[in-house]
Amino acid sequence: MSKRFAASLVIAGLVLAGCSGDSADGDPTGQLNAYLGWDTTGIVDDEHSWEMRVWLSKDAPDDTALVDVTPRRLQRFRPRPGETLHWSSSRGRGELVVDHWGLATVRQLEVTKAGVRLRLTRQP
Repeated sequence: MSKRFAASLVIAGLVLAGCSGDSADGDPTGQLNAYLGWDTTGIVDDEHSWEMRVWLSKDAPDDTALVDVTPRRLQRFRPRPGETLHWSSSRGRGELVVDHWGLATVRQLEVTKAGVRLRLTRQP
């Protein structure tokens, strides 16, 4: 059964790029977006930044995975199309450009079983 969230609750759109098998590269079985979790209680969502903790479940077959993360249902942090944002976590940092729909996707974020806290901020 899928978990439901209130429409006003900020969530993360997560796409796992590894760890769960992919028939395109020869794995006969697997799952998409398996083994991922996120904390909805420690979210920061203000005019200047967005933060959320993301992790792999303890039963994931690997200790790390690369994940594309797109914050959704933002309440106060509203990136503008074409805007450049900074992102950081305990596993890396970089910049991204917000797409024409206003979505900011951090590509290939390294996520661990211990978890990482992802932060997006506007350029100073």
